[in-house]
Amino acid sequence: MQVAQIQSNPGQRPVSVQRRFAFPPRRLVLLAPPNAFIPKIFHDARENYQDHRSLLSEIQRFRGQVYLADGAIEQSDLTDGRHVAPADDHSWHFLVHDSNGDIAGCIRYHAHDLSSLLLRLSVYNTSLAACPEWGPTLKQAVESEIALAKTRQFSFVEVGGWAVAEHVRGTAEPLRLGLVAYGLSQLMGGAVGLCTATRRHCSSSILRRIGGRFLEHEGTAIPAYYDPRYACEMDILRFHSWNPNPRYAQWIEEIRNSLQRLTIICSPSSALVSAASA
Repeated sequence: MQVAQIQSNPGQRPVSVQRRFAFPPRRLVLLAPPNAFIPKIFHDARENYQDHRSLLSEIQRFRGQVYLADGAIEQSDLTDGRHVAPADDHSWHFLVHDSNGDIAGCIRYHAHDLSSLLLRLSVYNTSLAACPEWGPTLKQAVESEIALAKTRQFSFVEVGGWAVAEHVRGTAEPLRLGLVAYGLSQLMGGAVGLCTATRRHCSSSILRRIGGRFLEHEGTAIPAYYDPRYACEMDILRFHSWNPNPRYAQWIEEIRNSLQRLTIICSPSSALVSAASA
């Protein structure tokens, strides 16, 4: 997960998201994956396959440009200039447009089907998962988080695809993108989540600041590992939708309110459901 470092004073209360996160409706968009259930708490869900594919392609192209400029990937890693991940077609995508209509930031939210016998988790594709020493422990730690999600009847999600444009770095925007995962998961009824976070640009520390914690098994933290694909040190973090850093509770509440007013672009296979059944 890539993100720019933000400037923050730890001793200062965060500014109101209402004041700095309230973009015009057309500047914030949420893409729903195929077969997704859309709670009616979202007020503007639109089925449009062409718009969905076009926006997803735009996100992938933007992500590719950011990661390439950062040195995290090579040109050969791109497909027609796009950074394409296997999880993209099965995930929610949140994107922010700037005043020129260009993408300024994006994040991916992949809710897994825990009833599937073939649970394909991105975390199992990491170099740490292939490590003879830590691979089995990592798997046990992940299985514990999955069991927690099942016990609470919550979703189990992986968050990734985080990227921000150069001109919004040094602002609070990267932090807000991270908080979107909390807001979205709470609107969806709760979630247990994982993400692989790069230490480049302090991405991991930003996520830990808002409530992410090192994944662990029986009190032992899963160590950082080197990812040869992105040429950087990575941490595996967990987050629980009900337990963010209390400092950002107001931010998350206001983000939830903003998310409910967004336009959701979904494929025709997505379905609207009542808030009670969601």
